[in-house]
Amino acid sequence: MRKFNEFNVLYWVYRIGDGVKISDINRNSRRAKSVVSQLEALGLVKVEEYGRLKVVRLTAKGQRVYGKLLEALWELRLGKEREEPVEAKVSQPQRIKLEAGGLPEWLVGNPWLKVIGERGRA
Repeated sequence: MRKFNEFNVLYWVYRIGDGVKISDINRNSRRAKSVVSQLEALGLVKVEEYGRLKVVRLTAKGQRVYGKLLEALWELRLGKEREEPVEAKVSQPQRIKLEAGGLPEWLVGNPWLKVIGERGRA
């Protein structure tokens, strides 16, 4: 397999994060082993074996890279929010003036008003 460029390294560090099974890196075991071996050569990950299960975790150097990557992503997200002006789009509630004893047109002739009125008196 060919060597990773910087973008690929950052992608895999972000994807591994706090730790993943080696099968979660890639379903193709040959490709997953290639990725892990290249990241191990850079000193970013270590493989821990628990029986048949292999877990890939970031080393201290990998954790520093991961932390800086998260900070950069956070800055990008905040930058987008700052650029867009936030306008309060709260509309005023519509006030309907009713005459004394009058009902809105959607309530006129509603049979449930009688039922609700009787329940309130019980």
